[in-house]
Amino acid sequence: MNKEFFAMQSTFTMICKNPLSQLLVLRNWETKFVRFFQDQSPLPIGLTQGAERLVNLKLGIPIKFLGILRFDYKIDKAKISQNIDTIYYAETPSKQETFESLGKDLFENEDLIWLDKGEILKWGNENCKSWIEYLEKGGKYYPLSYIGEEK
Repeated sequence: MNKEFFAMQSTFTMICKNPLSQLLVLRNWETKFVRFFQDQSPLPIGLTQGAERLVNLKLGIPIKFLGILRFDYKIDKAKISQNIDTIYYAETPSKQETFESLGKDLFENEDLIWLDKGEILKWGNENCKSWIEYLEKGGKYYPLSYIGEEK
């Protein structure tokens, strides 16, 4: 019997809103273009638990994942790999405006900032714009329980 093992990779994107209805984005120092926070999920902790723990540790503010906006699973037989990409909706009670404690080393050529939707629509990529429009139109997110965590 031929057994092939696929290497697993997992990335996540977080769309996070604060009490002022601003969204957390990374802004490029030179171009001023913005994007949502994205990182690798620390497997095998678990997709949601690991991502939420990583975000809170890296950013130093309380962020709570509330739901899943999108979940993609792909297998690449040529590379013998599988990739999971999850987009989470999150909120924070924090009104912290700057993230000076992170230093410039955490994000190369980018600042982590809160922006209102108008600024993101002006400087964001198409992905940012489409998610803002989706959420503005009352778009729903799925419960975190839709992704089963291994025990």
